[in-house]
Amino acid sequence: MKPDTIVLIHGFWVTPLSWEAWKAHYEAQGYRVLTPPYPGFEVGVEALNADPTPIERLTVPDIIASFEAVLRELDRPPIIMGHSAGGAFAQILLANVQPGRQDTWVDYRNDSRAPLLFVSGGEDHLMPPAVQRSNVAHYTPNAVTEIREYPGYAHLLPAQQGSEGIADEALAWALEHAR
Repeated sequence: MKPDTIVLIHGFWVTPLSWEAWKAHYEAQGYRVLTPPYPGFEVGVEALNADPTPIERLTVPDIIASFEAVLRELDRPPIIMGHSAGGAFAQILLANVQPGRQDTWVDYRNDSRAPLLFVSGGEDHLMPPAVQRSNVAHYTPNAVTEIREYPGYAHLLPAQQGSEGIADEALAWALEHAR
């Protein structure tokens, strides 16, 4: 049974609004699309600008717990996509992270995790393709781990004009590799 829900996880310093184009694009294809905010980010951009306390108090364990709660309410496993820090959180939600010195560390040898695709903008200077290729190289070859690079796209790829084709390719990859 193919996944019918897509969970989009935003990165730091942005809100779920960064996914607006992809959310609408996937919903137009009949998918249920969830873009949960980080804890405390439910108030919106203006309120966060006026009072950044929720940002100051935010911790990675709180973020992970909030996304785990969303996932537990679903009747079947979704497709999970993350941007920037949201990509790291997506890796955690694939059950390949164990407790470590900084609350989490990635277990690159977890061969039973879900397939993982890294998407990289060729003009991304915050998480450049070389960093993404390094992430892929850390994983053992027994679980599906791939990278797609898109020249001309910067860091906030999901919000860039014309990125719907990339959204389609990422979704097709996820559906092809869904278990």
